[in-house]
Amino acid sequence: MPERYRLLPDVPTVTQAGLPNLGAETFAAMFGPANLPPVIAERMSKALRDAMARPEVQKRVEAQGLALKASTPAELLTFMETQLKAWKKSFDEAGLKPE
Repeated sequence: MPERYRLLPDVPTVTQAGLPNLGAETFAAMFGPANLPPVIAERMSKALRDAMARPEVQKRVEAQGLALKASTPAELLTFMETQLKAWKKSFDEAGLKPE
C-alpha cells in the first residue's frame, strides 16, 4: 500500500519504515472466464465499483480492517503485471525456482 492506512494514520508504510524494496500487497479481485467479452467485463466492473462506493459497504469492509480500492479491468491487469514482474525478480534474486 503506497499510502498510509487511514484507520492507522500513525503507522508508517513499509517504505517509510525503511524497507523500500518490500512491495508485497494483499488484494482481492474478481476474475471472469477466459475470453469473457469486454463489454461484460466492463459491466461487471462498473457494478462492483458502484457497490464499493456505497458508504455502508465501505463501513462494513473497514470494520474488518480492510481498505477498498476499486479499479477497472485495465488497471487490474497493470497491477497484476507489475506484481508478477516484482515477484519474479525477487525469486530470481533469491535463487528460488518453481517445482
